[in-house]
Parts: sequence; C-alpha cells; structure tokens
Amino acid sequence: MAIAGSLRVVEGSEELLPSVLDFAGRTYPRGGHQRRPDYYHWLYARAPNGLASMLLVLDEQQRVVGALHRLFLEWSIQGEVVLVPTLIDLALDPEHRHSGVGIRLIMRGTRDAPHAFINGSNPNSAPVFRGLRYQELHGGHWSRLALRPLGALWRSLVFRLMGTSARPIRPARLRGQGDIHCTSEPSNALLAEVARNANAVLAAIRPHWTVDSIRWRFFHPDGPRHVLFHRKGPDGTLREALVLSLGSARGLNVVRPLLLVASDRGGTYDLIKVAMRSARTAGAHAFVAFSLDPTVIDVLTQLGARTRKDPPATFFHHKRRTDEVHFTNLAVPAGASDLGFDAFPMDQLPADR
Repeated sequence: MAIAGSLRVVEGSEELLPSVLDFAGRTYPRGGHQRRPDYYHWLYARAPNGLASMLLVLDEQQRVVGALHRLFLEWSIQGEVVLVPTLIDLALDPEHRHSGVGIRLIMRGTRDAPHAFINGSNPNSAPVFRGLRYQELHGGHWSRLALRPLGALWRSLVFRLMGTSARPIRPARLRGQGDIHCTSEPSNALLAEVARNANAVLAAIRPHWTVDSIRWRFFHPDGPRHVLFHRKGPDGTLREALVLSLGSARGLNVVRPLLLVASDRGGTYDLIKVAMRSARTAGAHAFVAFSLDPTVIDVLTQLGARTRKDPPATFFHHKRRTDEVHFTNLAVPAGASDLGFDAFPMDQLPADR
C-alpha cells in the first residue's frame, strides 16, 4: 500500500494533461472518451477555473496516479441559480486505492461548492458516499431495452473475441416521424425554446438551462454526439423535446435520453417511441435510460424497457446538512451527469490511444 503522505492532490493544468492522458490509458478501455485530449478542454470550458478545476493525484515522481473530474452546470435551487459540480470519473491506480487519497479527492472536490451531484455510483464508490453521509436519492429508474436483440448478441460476441465495436451511428441517420422532427444542429431559437420549457418544470431543485449551456452540453463540436427530437404545437411554439445521445458501450451502439420536456404523458410517449424507432432503424442495439420522473418511468415500462436489477446509486452532497430537507421536490435529467459521455466520436480519438 502506498504511503498517503507521498501523494499530493493538485489542480489540473495544460502542462499536466499529457500525464492525465497516460493515466487514462492505464485506467480506461481503448476508445474511452477519457483518452481523448479534446474531452478535457470541452469538459472544463465552462468550469470556474478551466483545467484547474480538474483534481489530480500526483506521486513522488510527479506522475498522475488518480483523478476526480467535475461537470459544472447551473442549477435552480429554491429559486436561486447556483453552479453545482457533478462528480465523475473518480479513479486511482490500483496500488493507491487503499491509501485514503480517494476520500481526499472527494473532500477537495466538494470543498468550494454548497452542493454537489453524483449519479451512477457503482458498488465500489456508493459505500464511500454513504459513509460520508451524502443524501441518497431513491426512486431512480435505470432501464434498458434491446432494439436489435440478435444484432446485439452478435456484436457482443465480436467485441469479446476481437475487441471490435460496431460502426458508430452518424446523427444524420436518425429521422423524425410525422410532426416530430429530428436535428443534430438545432438553431439558437429552438434551443431557447427547449431551455424555456425545461426551466418551466415545477420542481424546487432542477438544472437551470440556457441556450449556451444546452449547446455546450449537448451540441458542442468537441463534445458527445446528440440529436434533438422536437414537436411544435398549432401556434408554432415548442411542445415537446428530447435530447438523445448516440454512444457506444461494450461494442454496442447505445442511445440514451438525456433531457426530455413534454406537455403531457401523450407527448412523452410519442417522443420516446419515435426516438426508439428511429434509433433502431439507424442501427442502435440498445436504448438505455435513467429517470426519476414517474411519467417517463411508466412510459418506458409500457414500451418494454426492463429495470436493472443492480442499479447504480444517486447522491447529493450539501455543505450544510440541514439543506437535505429542501431536496425532495426534484427534477433531475440524465444529462445533468456524465451519462451519454460514451457518445464522443470514436473516429476522432488519437490513433495511438
């Protein structure tokens, strides 16, 4: 076991980025977005301190041996707009995992924030957050629907035997249906309507979206690939919208709904059904979803999605523990976390990584 005193938690920088990429090469599978230099520039483009908002662990040789990354989004909390980090990609080299430096990373990652969000915590990290007495959100629904069962079986076999993933889905291959349209290049006017409708959700705790934040999170040229399904009403104003990521996981083409706003259950059903059908036609193998919304959960169940038996955990950290009582009426879209980050274009990854 490493001596904890020999490890330092430091802020990231452009100079440390090559060591970050070396660490990512040891930690994440080939093709992982963490191996891509542009990923970090995109992720921290809207962070308070740029790349210095990245938290790293250095050993005595000044090598990066651990990291905690943070996705910064504005949230509306009891009517006040607050910048909240989502903690993502906590990782350490194996020889340092019992040194206690992981706790130091987490504490440093929340030190300058009144609140922090964690989604998708696995069985290894979830006990840590419970031990730190983070507020655990219950009722999250993690589900999956096979869109091409036989194709998924074949691609999974090829991936296990050869490590080869399916050819990524190009956004242009997805199509709308009827009065539901699909685009990967939404206008600012359309994104303004999406932001307005998303911010109109009746919840005391929710992300606060702007045209700039939606474009950066979902439609930035250096970010993950997404498409936007949308439908307007007779008066020409936006009624429903759904942001769908086009990613790859374990050799399969996987799509995920990350932000959904709809006027009623019927609109929710129509959007998800058209998105599923379009994704299947385009070559997606699976539709994977996370939601805390009872209406969305009901629609997914109706359309055949199956609930995960071992779902990840979701948490909020509060600097003042008494704030926990206010975090009950929430609207938390999957896109408020790093879900869908597997949608970075694999064909743009450096060849040597």
